[in-house]
Amino acid sequence: MVPVTTPTATTANPAAGQRHRRLRAIVLPACIVLTAALAAWLLLRSPPPARWATLVGADAAVAGAPFLATVTLQSPLSGGWIGVDLHGADAQDQGLGCVGSSESQRLDPRTPTYHFAVPLAADPAIAEVWALVVLSSGGDWESRTMMATSEPIPVRQDAAAAVRRLLVLHDMVY
Repeated sequence: MVPVTTPTATTANPAAGQRHRRLRAIVLPACIVLTAALAAWLLLRSPPPARWATLVGADAAVAGAPFLATVTLQSPLSGGWIGVDLHGADAQDQGLGCVGSSESQRLDPRTPTYHFAVPLAADPAIAEVWALVVLSSGGDWESRTMMATSEPIPVRQDAAAAVRRLLVLHDMVY
C-alpha cells in the first residue's frame, strides 16, 4: 500500500510555510519577553500606598538619637494600639532587623494624631532605616492587625539639621 498524502497549506504553497515559520519566529519570542516583563513587574512593583495613615518624620535619622515620628490616622480607630518601629540595613543592604522601637499608645477615636520618639541605636553600621507603623489589638508585635512601612530613610552619624516632611507609607502584607 502506498500512503496517500493530501496537500497542506505548506506543501501546496511553500510561501505560506515561510510566512508561518517567520510568524512563529516573531510571536514565540515576543510572548516569552512579555511573560518575563509581566513577572518582573509583579515581583518588583512597589506595594500599594497606605491610605489609612500618614507619617511625618525627618528626611534623615541620626544614629543614637530619637527619630521623631507623627502618625495621623485617616479614620478614627478605637480598641487597639499604635506604635512605630525602625528597621534598618547596613551599607551593603543587609537587613539588621528592628533597630528602634517606640512604646505603643492606646488608640482613641477622638485622637487622630499620635507622636512618637523612637530611639535609634548608636550603631555606625546602620546606613538606613524604615519606619513601620503598626496597629495591634494587644500593643505587641504578635497581635499586629495592620502595618505600613516608609520609604528608606538615610542614617547620619552627625546631628545636622534634618527637614521634617511627609514620608511615603506603603501597606505591608504579612
